[in-house]
Amino acid sequence: MDRAPKQVSTATLRARAGDSALAARLRREIRGEVLFDAASRGRYSTDASIYQIEPVGVVVPQTEEDARLAIQIAADQGVPILPRGGGTSQCGQTVGAALVIDNSKYLNRVIEFDKAARTAVVQPGMVLDQLNAFLKPHGLWFPVDVSTSAQATLGGMAGNNSCGSRSIRYGNMVHNVRGIDALLADGAEFHFGSSDAISGAPPAYQSLVARVHAVVRREAAEIEARWPKVLRRVQGYNIDMVQPGAEGELRAHNLAHLLVGSEGTLAYTRRIHLDLAPLPQHKTLGVCHFPTFHQSMQAPQHIVKLGPTAVELVDRTMIELARGNAAFKPIVNRFLRGDPDAILLVEFAGDDRGEQLAKLRQLVELMAELGFPGGVVEITDAALQKEVWEVRKAGLNIMMSMKGEGKPVSFIEDCAVPLEHLAEYTDKLTQVFARHGTRGTWYAHASVGTLHVRPVLNMKEGGARQMRVIAEEACELVRRYKGAAYSGEHGDGLVRTEWIEPIIGSRLMRALEEIKDLFDPRGLMNPGKIVRGTKQDDRSLFRFKPGYAAQQLDTALDWSEWNAPDAEVSPGVAGAASSRGFIAAVEMCNNNGHCRKFDAGTMCPSYRATGDERDLTRGRANTLRLALSGQLGADAFTSEVLREAMDLCVSCKGCKRECPTGVDMAKMKIEFLHHYHKRHGRSFKERLIAHLPRYAPWAARLHGLANLRDAVPGLARLSESLLGLSAKRSLPRWRGDAFHLDPVRAQRGGIAAREVVLLTDTFNNYFEPDNARAARAVLEAAGYRVLIARAADDKDARPLCCGRTFLASGMVDEARAEARRTIAALQPYVERGIPIIGLEPSCLYTLRDEFKSMLPGAAADALAERAVLFEEFLATEHQAGRLKLELRALPQKKALLHGHCHQKAFGAMSSVEQVLRLVPELKVETVESSCCGMAGAFGYDAEHYEVSLKMAEASLLPALRKAGADTLLVADGTSCRHQIHDGLKDAEVSGTEREAVHVAQVLARALAAPAGR
Repeated sequence: MDRAPKQVSTATLRARAGDSALAARLRREIRGEVLFDAASRGRYSTDASIYQIEPVGVVVPQTEEDARLAIQIAADQGVPILPRGGGTSQCGQTVGAALVIDNSKYLNRVIEFDKAARTAVVQPGMVLDQLNAFLKPHGLWFPVDVSTSAQATLGGMAGNNSCGSRSIRYGNMVHNVRGIDALLADGAEFHFGSSDAISGAPPAYQSLVARVHAVVRREAAEIEARWPKVLRRVQGYNIDMVQPGAEGELRAHNLAHLLVGSEGTLAYTRRIHLDLAPLPQHKTLGVCHFPTFHQSMQAPQHIVKLGPTAVELVDRTMIELARGNAAFKPIVNRFLRGDPDAILLVEFAGDDRGEQLAKLRQLVELMAELGFPGGVVEITDAALQKEVWEVRKAGLNIMMSMKGEGKPVSFIEDCAVPLEHLAEYTDKLTQVFARHGTRGTWYAHASVGTLHVRPVLNMKEGGARQMRVIAEEACELVRRYKGAAYSGEHGDGLVRTEWIEPIIGSRLMRALEEIKDLFDPRGLMNPGKIVRGTKQDDRSLFRFKPGYAAQQLDTALDWSEWNAPDAEVSPGVAGAASSRGFIAAVEMCNNNGHCRKFDAGTMCPSYRATGDERDLTRGRANTLRLALSGQLGADAFTSEVLREAMDLCVSCKGCKRECPTGVDMAKMKIEFLHHYHKRHGRSFKERLIAHLPRYAPWAARLHGLANLRDAVPGLARLSESLLGLSAKRSLPRWRGDAFHLDPVRAQRGGIAAREVVLLTDTFNNYFEPDNARAARAVLEAAGYRVLIARAADDKDARPLCCGRTFLASGMVDEARAEARRTIAALQPYVERGIPIIGLEPSCLYTLRDEFKSMLPGAAADALAERAVLFEEFLATEHQAGRLKLELRALPQKKALLHGHCHQKAFGAMSSVEQVLRLVPELKVETVESSCCGMAGAFGYDAEHYEVSLKMAEASLLPALRKAGADTLLVADGTSCRHQIHDGLKDAEVSGTEREAVHVAQVLARALAAPAGR
């Protein structure tokens, strides 16, 4: 264990290579992106592990030739090379003092596909979910279904020898790779595949293979004696799978299997040849409940005899954290019964539905025999099964959502032991944790004896010491139970390399070093992983290094909720709890990369548009953390570098709901802008937009003049040159008949009519007052007495405002003034329990979210409890049986619905869908889309116009253009409707209503529709 060489620092390598010379040559010779600035290097210095090592630089190759040239140039200058996919490795495989080759942005295509042969050839940057989306119409899939499938690249999966929940049926990555086209550091390019092809391969390849065979033949007896026999064995190089037999003999094997699991330390993977599998036609799922964790660990050895495709553990900690996550709570409540200490998700899959149902019944019978009658929740509905698996797939990241300095740390996470020892092993390991003052979180692959167990440690203080002693004792347990060390999944990396030798012995460890030297004699390919590694507890390599400290801020918003319940805050320091909470909120990002997903939900629209790490929730969180901790220089928190990172954040709040660790980048952007503009000031355009609610009454009175910009030729171009408002955009049209000017009407309904407050926002009041009138008409038709709240002290009768436009510019003090005014006006209604109903999602949800951060206390909390969107109120009333609306069928028989980002973030989409379905004969379809790209004032900005349109074109506008003549386009967000207006104005959509409408308008039309249509 003392053979590890001293690691060469990034600074040394940069000096050796001549930083500017290396970057300049790369820029001259490749077409791709070359990133050597401090912020980019910082963003690539971490993955989902505890480590942080700054790379020499980053290359994002556009072509395979780019990648080849970059490797050649780095090798010429003696610079190490680190291939990288999604950057989500949990063991530190994708961080290092090297030139990073990021394959994920461009090298992500299917190169070949043979449906009949069930094979595909892909580039390393292709994401698993993207591949399976391509394969699904053909009835096929790639079955190594890792929980990070939305962001895991095939190259990274091959590098780690990934496994997945269903490995008991389909095996690991190594069992599903048929070949790899690889590039060695010396420039040689070979296809590694079946041993049958060795004789016809180039001489250099035959020579390399012969030397590999010589090592493996020599160590055959030692491999047989020492190499772990469990399925989940991904430590080291797969020398047990490339054994040629005795001298002069050649047993069938596949040389690609030596590269699978090699973590980029042997070669760069250019293309991967995959075996595919038929998609199972039918699945059933049993959720097995256990009163104790120990009992849940005794059961898998019996359950696997039923032939399941998966047996996955979810422990109490994960259950409780999932229940605390807004996205997962309703799902958990559907499949959980009572208060189990642990559950096992048991799946059966195949082409015969009857057979899968029969197996589910056998599971129920088995659980009864094991002493748990009634302990299985049977799920046959495919949609619910998918939702349950989404909760399980988010397991690790849900675990990481713990608040406070202590976090579950990955280092002994993937120990694999035979099933008959699983219960005893977990008991012993729990005792180890207790002896060292901590506890562990448990979940994952009970079917194959691999449990993801993470001790909760504070890696800023004392965690490294606990880590060492726990690792030593855990390693001894694994040896006792004849398992595979920590590398039952997720690879070795920085955290596990030193623990390979204690399991396989020094002789085989030297053999692995020989293999490394045969492929990479100069040691340039991802050094320090698998062989000749560092100590796992070397704090100089940690993300939180000795001396790590974050800048204390006088925060504009209250962040104290992000502190642990027992957090100690310096007494007498004003705002200390909030400042510490802000830092804790930023540090919640564990780099899991779920924000890189492409096909569902909202997060992260800017990344989907640009593909750049900088424009990713993770990239922003890392930039914030680096800036706050002084790693990007003095005053970095208010620097232009950080402004650029935050610039394309559209404050969609998708991360607030969809990030498993709850990173709230929209709120962080408000805090950042407050401090940035305090230092740099604001432009006239920013002030003009922010103050819109305050001058709106005057603009409405002069609406003819205010609307000239889009009526007089040349004014739009002038507004772009003077203000930066895109000439390609139309502006919202001011109306002279603002809703708040409507005369006070006699309220309908008798004494028993229930009262509601209709809170009209600036946009629906001045730009689209017909929406407010429609909402009032619908509420009154349903028998409610509609009250219009006004500020008592406002001489101009200016409507109430949530302060959203101020927040978008970081003007928190101005927004806070609006919040006080609104809370004061609404408090009498709130105290009487009257619902506060809003129409614009971004405004209404400000009452439920930012108000509590600007004015924390009982008044804001009470208002948040009563504030609901129009559709949320109607859906709740309908579910309670109180809603009475005489709606009639419309000429349009289909509604195509686009959800506002904040509707999605607050889980309101089901409400608007339900309310639309109240209209007779109306079929409702929701567009699977991210942000529309308008995002308040974002899309009006000339600098943002192109990326704004790109967001809309990702899925929203194409779906709307396909809409037929009998389709209503529905969008509740005013910005969304404007983006749709601009995006469809030149489209040829025969017979289709091109303007999207608010749900209130749809219901009002259904009320007014003639009977008998």
